[in-house]
Amino acid sequence: MNGTPDIITRIERLQRLDTLDDLETECFGQKLTKINEAGLVIRNMSLLDDNADYLSRQPSLRDFLSVALNLPHSYAVVELQHYALDIAEQLTKFWSLDVDDPLYISLLKQLDGLDRGAILTSLRAISRISMNLDESNRLRGVPIHAIQRICEWTLLDDEELVHACLDFLYQFTAIPDNVEYLL
Repeated sequence: MNGTPDIITRIERLQRLDTLDDLETECFGQKLTKINEAGLVIRNMSLLDDNADYLSRQPSLRDFLSVALNLPHSYAVVELQHYALDIAEQLTKFWSLDVDDPLYISLLKQLDGLDRGAILTSLRAISRISMNLDESNRLRGVPIHAIQRICEWTLLDDEELVHACLDFLYQFTAIPDNVEYLL
């Protein structure tokens, strides 16, 4: 039920096609619209708890999230990536993600970006990992530079971001091994 363990390695082996971001063919535009519509439908489905529970048991959806979050930076995929993050936020509470899980790695990678929405949603998704399970979320493998950035974001005049950062830090420091890691 964990999806494809080497999905990120497979994505990295793919060769990026050289395209102009401002120009797209009609066919590409139509396909992109369909893909975004499908992402929106899945995102909307995931907002209902029963649907989220069902979707969380679909390994192909977990692979989709990993793929979407690792697409090359392009304006054409931003909308899909935000849908993927929204879906992850709703589903991670049903999953236990190990340090080497492709989705966990993908969510942590979002914290290195500049997109406030992606950072905010990633923080919330990471904080909710295994929330509906008996086992606790260990949050291992969080890079120290990510922790430093999260601490810096708590100083911003952005209530929503500060709340997400504090929630993450609370979850992170609830595990004694993580506190030792910080020291």
